[in-house]
Amino acid sequence: MEIGRRLWNRLIAYRPKGENTWATIADAASIGEISEYDLFRAAWMAWYGNRAKDREIEKLFVAFLNGAELPCYVRHFARQLLSAGNDPALAFDRTRFGLDRYPRKEALILP
Repeated sequence: MEIGRRLWNRLIAYRPKGENTWATIADAASIGEISEYDLFRAAWMAWYGNRAKDREIEKLFVAFLNGAELPCYVRHFARQLLSAGNDPALAFDRTRFGLDRYPRKEALILP
């Protein structure tokens, strides 16, 4: 059990060299036309297949804003959005990523 927990913690903390997590989140939210907070909610839904309680998402989001590592499933979801949004051959489809549940918003500009 301890080995699994250590591996999981390493996966959560993994960040490629030179990646700016603030920019990754802001860019992905912009492409998806959702807020950064809703990006966390959508990532949870995509990863776990269920809706998270608002207090759980708020806890994760506030921790990220205060310098905690980005959860691996949020980073994965953001990279998927960025990849799809940067492919000129594909028209970006919000429903493909389940973003039609969330209102269209201007993304926050984070430092």
